Amino acid sequence: MVFFSAASETAIRLLTYVHARSLDGKRMGVPEIARHTDTPQSYAAKIMQVLSRKGLVNSYRGMHGGFYLDHSLPEITIYSIVEAIDGIGFLQGCGLGLKNCVSQHPCPMHDDFMVIRSKMELSLKTTTIALLAEKYLENKSYLSVNDQLLPSE
Repeated sequence: MVFFSAASETAIRLLTYVHARSLDGKRMGVPEIARHTDTPQSYAAKIMQVLSRKGLVNSYRGMHGGFYLDHSLPEITIYSIVEAIDGIGFLQGCGLGLKNCVSQHPCPMHDDFMVIRSKMELSLKTTTIALLAEKYLENKSYLSVNDQLLPSE
């Protein structure tokens, strides 16, 4: 089941990898990030540029440049990533896609969707990239869409 766009899913994977690798101050270039997250390089570059413009990842140009996270800044939540890439429209509007679904005139599933959205929003706002990176490093969980375990180098 897919909840987010491919771009949001990719952004979450990319930032999880960057967070895990930048704990020791390392900066990563797009080729490394793409390779270790099984993402086409041009697509990874595009997503990383968007994330950089939105202030979710830092970049440094030059010989020892690359992308990194400033760990002194507030933790990045999954919510902030999805919001930066796709917006939060999936948490609004009718779950059945009806135009006139509002509390005063709800669709047959309105109340159920309200509960689901509320739980999802809470989960997205409380799950951080730091937590995902920690799980990746501890459990050697997967970041590759091809289910290949990615080395933490």
